[in-house]
Amino acid sequence: WKEHPVEADIVVGVPDSGIDAALGLSHASGIPYGVGFIKNRYVGRTFIQPSQSQRTNSVKIKLNVIKEAVRGKRVILVDDSIVRGTTLKESIIKILDRLHPRKIVIVSSSPQIRYPDYYGIDMARLEEFIAFRACIELLKERGMHELTDDVYRRCKEEMLKPKAEMTCRVKELYQPFTVDELNRKMVEMLRPEGVTTPIELVYQSIEGLHTAIPNHKGDWYFTGNFPTPGGMKLVNQAFINYYEKIYQYSTKF
Repeated sequence: WKEHPVEADIVVGVPDSGIDAALGLSHASGIPYGVGFIKNRYVGRTFIQPSQSQRTNSVKIKLNVIKEAVRGKRVILVDDSIVRGTTLKESIIKILDRLHPRKIVIVSSSPQIRYPDYYGIDMARLEEFIAFRACIELLKERGMHELTDDVYRRCKEEMLKPKAEMTCRVKELYQPFTVDELNRKMVEMLRPEGVTTPIELVYQSIEGLHTAIPNHKGDWYFTGNFPTPGGMKLVNQAFINYYEKIYQYSTKF
């Protein structure tokens, strides 16, 4: 809250993962907390379902919005993370927009997820992440195709090194942009067609995360600082896969 003060009328959490952070933000800001959604307890965690169509359909069944909580209000919507962004775009934003809030501020209690995870979660492909896709779109818009090509070549070079000497070259793609620039591009990409409600996107910072949980070192999917040589190898390979299977066939201008 100290990093990103926002004017709003109510703070709501996406059940159940966003509720604790929403309560904390409400306490810190003084903005009232409200129950904005009723959750169908017979639907499990949508994030881990294997396909996007399954995740989207499950959210539609899982969440029912409370009209009185959001209609005509400036709403801060808190979730624990924003990974792919498609559930927000296809379900949650549309559900809220139909009730005509004055503004929607989407807050992620985790930083931007920029890199894959190889330690047990289904987060292996770069192209799935909304933050990565926003970065690629900004590079295209600004004509910075040479950087993308250079990072591809450097990733290929990394693969020739012993694993213990590898570094994450994918970080270089994000260096030209600020967090706010990426956030604004993500809002453009997340806004469903026909939605007119003003939308703002706020992420927890890396520094804020470390302050909140100082003894937890698992930040590699935010920073690219993988804790094992195998992680460094796989993140470089992930970009090579993206470049060879998707990027080189995409429109660059």
